[in-house]
Amino acid sequence: MPSEKNLVEFEELTTGKRSSDIRSLPTAKKGYDTCIVHTPKPNQLFDATQQGITRYLSTLPVKSIPFSLGEGETPLTQSKVFPNVFIKNEAMNPTGSFKDRESALALAYAQEQGWKDLAIASSGNAALSGAFYARIYGIRMTCYIPKNTSKAKSQMIELFGGYAHKVGKNYEE
Repeated sequence: MPSEKNLVEFEELTTGKRSSDIRSLPTAKKGYDTCIVHTPKPNQLFDATQQGITRYLSTLPVKSIPFSLGEGETPLTQSKVFPNVFIKNEAMNPTGSFKDRESALALAYAQEQGWKDLAIASSGNAALSGAFYARIYGIRMTCYIPKNTSKAKSQMIELFGGYAHKVGKNYEE
């Protein structure tokens, strides 16, 4: 079982090797289910005294998230059509997108690594969010977006300090 310090431990399916850092496992490949996750109690995965993604800091690959704006602290609204369904309003995130969680984490990691420049390929929302958080962290963000990205979105990327480069007709190009 994981130690008190490392609340999550990964076990590689093929070798049985265990580590609290999934990146250290030899066959851990993006997109493949190669590991079992072990944790003593699910409620120990988060700190209820914190807000947004900082409440999960013990499980994240960063030491801190210095600039959290409450990402993920979006309201649940009961559906008017289906009374047993609740809808999470992700538009209430800082840039209006669920992409803010990944951007806040990715830019905190980039800052810890000392990176000064990053690039992202996006159909728009991830670029917008990335540019926003890059500005907060003082990191230059180059955003490669499709030519059909709206003018408003391109302008917002640049307003947030990103460098918008339109390439290809759509994201797939």
